[in-house]
Amino acid sequence: MDLHIYQLFIVCLILLCVDGSRLSKPRRLKTKVISPTAIKVQWKDPNNHKLVSNLIYKVRYSKTRKGKVYKTINTKDKSIVIEELKPNTTYQFSVRAQEGKGRDRVSSWSLTALNKTLKQVSGTASKLKAVPLTSTSILLTWKLPPQRNRTSGFYVLWSEVDEDARESRVAVSKQSNSSLFRDLIPDCLYSFRVVTLKANGVEKSTHKIYARPYQARPAQAPRNVSFALLENSVLQVTWLPPPVRQRHGTILSYKLQYTRKGARRGDICTITSSDKPRIYNLTELRRGETYRIRIAARTVNGTGPYSKWAPIDIPLKWKGSRRKSSKKNQADQKQKTIPIPTTTTARSPNDGYPEMPEGLNATALSSTSIKLSWNIPSSPACCPIVAYTIHVTNLDNLKDEKELVTGPNTVEIIEDLDPSTYYGFNVTAFNTQGVSHDSEEIIQKTKEPVPPRIVKINHSDSVEGGIVNITCIATGDPLPWVSWHSTNSTAFAQTHSEIKSFNNRQPEKGTNEMTVMFQDVSTRQAGKYMCLAKNIAGSVNSTLDLQVNVPVRFTKIEGGIAMIESSVNLTCAASGVPLPSITWLTPDGLEAYTDERATIFEWIERESEYEHVGTLEVLYNVLRLEDIVMADGGNYTCLAQNDVNFSRRKAELQIEVPPPPPVLNLQVFPVSPSVVLVSWTRPEYNFTITSYKVIYRKKESGVEESIDTMEQSCHISDLTADKLYKIKVLAFNKGHGDPSRIEIRTLRNKNLQPANVSAVALNTSIIRLDWEAPYGIDRVYIKGYFIYYRKENGSNEEKLYTHGSRNKQFLIGLGKQDIYFLRIATLMTWGDEFPSQWIKIKKSAQELLPPPEPTNVFITPASEKVRITWQSPVGKGQGLKDLKGYRIVYGPKDDTTAKIKKIRVSKFATRHTITSLRSSRDGLYYISTVI
Repeated sequence: MDLHIYQLFIVCLILLCVDGSRLSKPRRLKTKVISPTAIKVQWKDPNNHKLVSNLIYKVRYSKTRKGKVYKTINTKDKSIVIEELKPNTTYQFSVRAQEGKGRDRVSSWSLTALNKTLKQVSGTASKLKAVPLTSTSILLTWKLPPQRNRTSGFYVLWSEVDEDARESRVAVSKQSNSSLFRDLIPDCLYSFRVVTLKANGVEKSTHKIYARPYQARPAQAPRNVSFALLENSVLQVTWLPPPVRQRHGTILSYKLQYTRKGARRGDICTITSSDKPRIYNLTELRRGETYRIRIAARTVNGTGPYSKWAPIDIPLKWKGSRRKSSKKNQADQKQKTIPIPTTTTARSPNDGYPEMPEGLNATALSSTSIKLSWNIPSSPACCPIVAYTIHVTNLDNLKDEKELVTGPNTVEIIEDLDPSTYYGFNVTAFNTQGVSHDSEEIIQKTKEPVPPRIVKINHSDSVEGGIVNITCIATGDPLPWVSWHSTNSTAFAQTHSEIKSFNNRQPEKGTNEMTVMFQDVSTRQAGKYMCLAKNIAGSVNSTLDLQVNVPVRFTKIEGGIAMIESSVNLTCAASGVPLPSITWLTPDGLEAYTDERATIFEWIERESEYEHVGTLEVLYNVLRLEDIVMADGGNYTCLAQNDVNFSRRKAELQIEVPPPPPVLNLQVFPVSPSVVLVSWTRPEYNFTITSYKVIYRKKESGVEESIDTMEQSCHISDLTADKLYKIKVLAFNKGHGDPSRIEIRTLRNKNLQPANVSAVALNTSIIRLDWEAPYGIDRVYIKGYFIYYRKENGSNEEKLYTHGSRNKQFLIGLGKQDIYFLRIATLMTWGDEFPSQWIKIKKSAQELLPPPEPTNVFITPASEKVRITWQSPVGKGQGLKDLKGYRIVYGPKDDTTAKIKKIRVSKFATRHTITSLRSSRDGLYYISTVI
């Protein structure tokens, strides 16, 4: 028997352990419908959740139908918003808990909760979604309604989720399906809804959705920091968190920093304290020292600003330390408080703080405002009152509506209250030491609401391109909300006009004025406008008709070109409101219809750009002239005029003339191997020549290039050297005549070095250089020659320039018996150099004299030959002794580009016959001696 009892005990113990290791299911599952596509699910922790450090929840949901398919979402929070649901559909929800590190401990599913999404309102925006982008911005998106042509636009109503928050309005065009909200408060909950504006003036709103931006660092330091000196060298620090709107998220912890006066720079102690309790005791402080202390709050995004450094003096003698005291002394010495300027804890009047305000009086001004007044409470002379705090309570729902901080005035108007509602008010006073006690509460009811009434509706003068204001003034209590509407879908489109609205609320006069200003107004804004004024007591509307006058606008002006004795049409088209009249004036300023050869045709067409508006028409006027003569040419004036303005445009009539003839005296001159200059003279022509065209190509190529010019000359660049080009020039008017043609070969750009370069050492210090101009190019393109010379073992190269007409140069003043390297380069007019080969020469130790010229030279011409006779140089000396022979140089007289021929004959010869010459060309012949 005892054994069975023992076994039963063991089994129960095992079951108890197994049951204790399993989590219990979440409790109190609740659901709340947020919008047609979203439901919020909330629950409580399991009963044994304290045994688990980190829990993860799994939420499952599905439609309530057969064959249901569950969707699941994991979260660490105890609430979640399920989005993207189907409108007007019932869903079931359940949740279970599991341990974060694994799935060994999992609870069972909670009880199922049912809820049905809202029905989607037809003709409104759908699938509204708010997505936080940063800590200060939220992107709101929605799906446009299917019938967009019946929609004139949208506006978004949004606000902070607060009891006294009013919804702000943002207008959105009908083509847009999103709106970005910036400069929001981090981690603050906001509500959004989209209102669809129908073309018939009806407004339909979506349900509200909620979102909050991401968290950020706190924007303000902790408040009301105070200190107290306790026993046993303990300094107690207490504080309050930053204001709610400045926390920017959940405060996770606080950082307390302190340093001793006189300590090294950077010697700062930092202590991290939990969010609650907001109190910390500093120990082991040195007596007789001064410490500085500051505190900052921290969220998940980081640490916010620190409070100002607060100096605290630690006394040398600490009352009550290291000795016993009576209970009375212990109670008196238990705590010693040291206030600092940041401390705002309320004190009694005996401590220097103000008395509570008295004589509080409340008067209802309207259905939404109450006037408060009170007497100035007494306050010490050292510490005058700087502000008051007014606490407002809605007594109908027993909620705190708002808390207002005012200046030192004792009169304040409380606005944005509910009509016909009882409110309770009390006031507290502030001075530099702290806060007084609350005054006695006073109760006042707001007035009954009064339906709105429109007292004025009008518009300013309207001319297209100007500024037009439409104004509506309404009264009512509360002040009505005033808006403008139009059945014209383009009236408020800002495609062509900048539209601004101004709301002038004057509670003291009991009026609300709404003005819409159209800048650069157009006919798109013409039509009927309705002013709607509404408040909680009702609504009223009134309409006006806006007519936009349009100045004269020319849509077409067209001249013509006509031959002599032909006919021509000149066209002018103009629009405007009202439709303008059109008159033609001749170049002489006379009305064209007076000419018996003139006929005028008119008709009206609708401007296609404004067809859907239907207010603009275009008047077409055509002037037809017959039997054109030369005197009919010139500028005709189209004059258009309506009630707004008049304007004029010119239409040119040109009389055609025959094309110009070819240009005269076409010439072409090579400038360099890649550039030629083409010139010509104007042809004999009685009419204007507007331009010339130069067309050129290589002779063997079919690809033409051209240059347009107004001058009578033109440089053609980027040509190929030593190529034959064909060039033609045309004169242009309305057409062109026959071209003038010419051919030219460009200059060559190689083998232009000096010919027959020679050097003779005349003595120990003189070298004579002889050369000839390069063959195949006119000498006019030779600018000069550069003579380069250097010693055999020298590195310095000398350079000497000589004019292009020379072919001989003496180098004087050189060293004795040195070996020199010399060469001559041709310098062309376009800047290129063409050097000869290097010549090596050794200067002679003997004195050499140049030979004299032959004497008595005679040239006897014959058919295709000439005979040359001469006598030997007269005189004796080294010049004759070193005579080696004669050189005869000959070539054509008038062709400077032809090759010069040379013949050497014996020093004993005194005559020579040159054969195979062309009889049709005169030659230039000369003879010289050769050393």
